[in-house]
Amino acid sequence: MACCLCAKYLLLFFNLIIWLTGGVFLSCGILVLYKRDLHELFALLSYDSHLVPSFLNVGYVLIGVGALVFIVGLLGCCGSVRESRLLLGLYVFFIILVMGGELVVAMYTVLLGDEWDTRLPNTLKRRLSTYNYSIPQRFEFDLDTVHKQYVFFIILVMGGELVVAMYTVLLGDEWDTRLPNTLKRRLSPYNYSIPQRFEFDLDTVHKQFACCGIDGPTDFHANADYKIFGNRLPSSCCNHLLNGVCNEADSHRLGCFQIINEYVQLYSRLIVGVGIGIALLELIALIMAVCVCRNKADEDEFY
Repeated sequence: MACCLCAKYLLLFFNLIIWLTGGVFLSCGILVLYKRDLHELFALLSYDSHLVPSFLNVGYVLIGVGALVFIVGLLGCCGSVRESRLLLGLYVFFIILVMGGELVVAMYTVLLGDEWDTRLPNTLKRRLSTYNYSIPQRFEFDLDTVHKQYVFFIILVMGGELVVAMYTVLLGDEWDTRLPNTLKRRLSPYNYSIPQRFEFDLDTVHKQFACCGIDGPTDFHANADYKIFGNRLPSSCCNHLLNGVCNEADSHRLGCFQIINEYVQLYSRLIVGVGIGIALLELIALIMAVCVCRNKADEDEFY
């Protein structure tokens, strides 16, 4: 009896944590959808239509996951307090459903492979050929804002269980392949004189993170304006300007994708650790729920 009573209160404690986590998910989802600054975080990804949904729907995913986790935690709390076999049965069902979803997400992430690391960077590099040195447009602005908000985005993602798993593993290897390739393809049309959205985004990132190009300054070699301006790089790449441009010796040496990837690698370890911790919490809560259910069934049979 004492063991089952302990299981009951442990179940209540764990589900209070799960219930609060659901509330955090909901809040983060609403924040992502309605905070204008965060919208710019996803702007760079619009250059690869395949990857866009993975980011633009983060707010909806957070709200959906938050609602599910909130309901699961509430069922667990009510079921443990009332020792209701019906509520605990529903709770066990939803916990299994959530854990199954996590497994599917992990498998999907592995299947995506290296797309992230190649496709998007290559696309952006192709855009560099039309990069406009003189009149940057929206692209440079969007990319800079994305980098400014990146850390905040990571913190939001780490607040949740499924969202953590989705961001960490879904982006997984795609970040290292598909995104760089997509961006690289965009570099070839980069316009020095009449910049468009891409130029604004990229220039902002160059200035914010002291980087140049996707893999480095050499990405601009295929750009038409690079040759027109005498093998010069755009002003956003420069440490020291010479008539609004500079050569490679006076430019930022690091590629922007390398800096982004360092952020991902740094935080992914923390994200995986948090995800594993919450998964273990779910497993313990599931065992406690089964224990309380069986104890209640034995009591009903005894009386």
